[in-house]
Amino acid sequence: VSTFASRNRNRAAQVDAKLQINLLNIAQMAHQTEKEVWGGTWSDLGVKLESETDYYTYTITIEKGIQTITPEDLAKIGKPYPGVAIQQAVPKQAKLRSYLGVAYVVFNSKSNQLEQLKLICESSAAVKGAIPLPEFNPKKNTMVCPPDFMAIDVN
Repeated sequence: VSTFASRNRNRAAQVDAKLQINLLNIAQMAHQTEKEVWGGTWSDLGVKLESETDYYTYTITIEKGIQTITPEDLAKIGKPYPGVAIQQAVPKQAKLRSYLGVAYVVFNSKSNQLEQLKLICESSAAVKGAIPLPEFNPKKNTMVCPPDFMAIDVN
């Protein structure tokens, strides 16, 4: 197999991973709009995506430890904190990049309502081990990609 063909296969796999993560983020946002909680399983989200391909393993987790809304703002809206929905594309091959999708809610002080946002991060190189978690920047009211990751899709 030529290096060119291998590079093209890797590129195609990475494009597919980005699309899957984006679809999972969108499915999470739809689920959260309807149920006011994130979907913790594939069946919750109702997506027809594979959790595993030849190139990637995809996971969904709900992270309650990343706080995107202050307790005071939660009290204003009278709803429990839903946490942050994290979608990961973990590569099965060393030359592929990792992807991290985040769907989250913030409090919009102008409208006095929750606002949904999403972020997709791409690793700058192959990641060995677990993909690090993103962080929340309260000053900017946005999620930030972990070190050695860059934002490739923000809304």
